[in-house]
Amino acid sequence: MKPWLLASWTPSITVKSAVFVTNWIRKPPMHQIETHFERALALGTDNDEAWLHIETLRKIGTDDVFRIAFEFCRSTLASKRSIGVCVLAQIGDASLSHQKAIADIISELIAKEHDTEVITSIISAISFQNITAAILWLIEKSSSADEDIRWRIA
Repeated sequence: MKPWLLASWTPSITVKSAVFVTNWIRKPPMHQIETHFERALALGTDNDEAWLHIETLRKIGTDDVFRIAFEFCRSTLASKRSIGVCVLAQIGDASLSHQKAIADIISELIAKEHDTEVITSIISAISFQNITAAILWLIEKSSSADEDIRWRIA
């Protein structure tokens, strides 16, 4: 093969291969995403292993992860809402394209949430997502009777 042909051929294969590998790594099958959510939920936010699953979901950061986290936030189970908020707090690439939706769901939760675990997750999400509209709510919660809530705000 002539050197000039190899030079023009190799980079295009390398770029295509890199894009394929990147997409494959970033977009795992749906059942793997669901498994991370299920394991995080089963272990609870007080468990270090659960946080490995939450961090993995944040790094994957696809629209599928966003959609499931959003569904978790709307659950009747406080533990699901907490996991959903924790994932959305620092979700990867989807954060930019879904920033308004994240702020909207956090605002909805602020208006009605009473569970301490979910409230502490919301406080972190407000900080990471820079939701300035929630400042008055944070001020109100800073005098909460619950020590975990006060500590998280501090």
